[in-house]
Amino acid sequence: MLRVVRTPRHSLRPPPFAVLSTTAIPARSERGVAAFKGLSLAQQRRLRQLEQAFSAPFTVVEVDLPGSRDSARPAVRLIKPAKGATIELNRLEAGLAAAAIAEGVWVDDSRAPLLQAVAPLGAADELNEPEPENAPRRMAIGELRPVNGASTWSADSASRMLASVVQNDTLQRRLDGQRRQLADVSGHLLSTFEELSLLQRLAERLRLASDAAELARQTLVWLRDVVPAECLVFSPCEDWSEVTESSQSRMTVGRRPLEGDDLGRLMDWITERAPRKVLVATRPQDELPPWAASKISDLVAAPIMAADRPIAWLVALNHRERFGKHDSEEFFGQVEASLLSSVAAILGVHAGNQRLYGEKSDLFESSIRAMSSAIDAKDPYTRGHSERVARISVCLGRRLGCSQPEINRLYLGGLLHDVGKIGIQDRVLGKAGALTDEEYEHIKSHPLQGERILRGYHALEPVLSIVRNHHESWDGSGYPDGLKGEACPRLARIAAVADGIDAMSSDRVYRPGMPVGEVEKILRDGAGRQWDPEVIAAYFEVRDEVWRVIDEYDSEQPAPQIDFSCLDEPTR
Repeated sequence: MLRVVRTPRHSLRPPPFAVLSTTAIPARSERGVAAFKGLSLAQQRRLRQLEQAFSAPFTVVEVDLPGSRDSARPAVRLIKPAKGATIELNRLEAGLAAAAIAEGVWVDDSRAPLLQAVAPLGAADELNEPEPENAPRRMAIGELRPVNGASTWSADSASRMLASVVQNDTLQRRLDGQRRQLADVSGHLLSTFEELSLLQRLAERLRLASDAAELARQTLVWLRDVVPAECLVFSPCEDWSEVTESSQSRMTVGRRPLEGDDLGRLMDWITERAPRKVLVATRPQDELPPWAASKISDLVAAPIMAADRPIAWLVALNHRERFGKHDSEEFFGQVEASLLSSVAAILGVHAGNQRLYGEKSDLFESSIRAMSSAIDAKDPYTRGHSERVARISVCLGRRLGCSQPEINRLYLGGLLHDVGKIGIQDRVLGKAGALTDEEYEHIKSHPLQGERILRGYHALEPVLSIVRNHHESWDGSGYPDGLKGEACPRLARIAAVADGIDAMSSDRVYRPGMPVGEVEKILRDGAGRQWDPEVIAAYFEVRDEVWRVIDEYDSEQPAPQIDFSCLDEPTR
């Protein structure tokens, strides 16, 4: 009797995205006989479960389905015979084919009381993915022999047991596959999170004022936590110093497989292989010279490009899970290549932007110093006044605990505080006698004129308050806004004291410079009236440094470089 029971598939079929791996059906020899190399682990497990359920050995056969490409092959081939089996394959051929097509179970009771139980071993992969439509199917046949002449199994009970074993195993396969998939997804999510965290940290450090070499060093440290490499290398090319205007030697993190000249020779080999592209070499031993082949198992290298040429390389050497393990399947691939490529692209863009920023800063500084020089050229008696006010302001600001960005703004504001005098008539600036009321009002307009001149430079907004308010008085009697006390910006109050000190100590067309004692008497008398008393107190604590600035100033010596990063900081 032929009775095939189809095992339920609708509830057992895994979702299409759940395929993790596929073990192919063994290849066939030229004679069309299966070159058997053993069952897959999934098929072996089901076979053991069938044998345990029935306490009987099972024979494994392979069935060609109708419509197979090679119709000359036998319909059924023996794969694994069971000891003592008396199975007649020719007689069972039709039933086995029907069971294979239905992917169901079958109990042959035509030789009762001996029963032959037939069940599919399922797909070779762990998820029980269906085989191709006409692919051979592997079936297990068990002989259920009577004990003392009596049958221990009925055809119906054997069929139900077969179906139960197949369904339970199929569910277990699916569960195991989903667990592995979940583990893979979790690992991928963790890896992705680490990569995004790295890129975020890198982006947070991408201030244009950041040192490119220090950023590269920090990047290597961060990459060590994400890329499973024995060694990470940052190797600058000849063009590095030209683009970044800094020198840098090769840096490594981790255990170095090569030292000195050998590492340099490896970098030359990488550059020759892929001068502008990411290089992934999973078996460099086949191409590397003997001095490196035994020490490098695999590598991934990404060029840091700037100005359309490589200026450095990021290289990962020897996968941590693979190095020294010839049978390991772990090696660098697309994930590591993409990450190193992204990081290298960020560093390259940063290096190029930093170069442009440096050029722009140089041009900007030249413009500012040109304006400062133009102010001094208006009046020979005030030559160097702007530079000295800037340096004195810095002395006072440091004593008062100003932050470095505020110190930088004080210096820049000191240079530009009198830029409005460009709009003051030369006859008024150079007048030796007393000024008329009209001339004095004209002089008093220079803070507002200076603010109007600089307002066109958006980047200089943080220093506009110094330019506008450096003639305000603590008691509110100053100009142009009559601000009183702390209503006047703090940096403007500091610049006001610095301006007063240098103005009183310098020779002017209408009077000679005052001696130190007289200047300090005026400062004491003006504290709390003309000037902020806190700033005046700070002056007396650094008076020696202030007078050293005044006495030792030499316009022929190079001036300090302006740090424009202060313009990016919030003002107070």
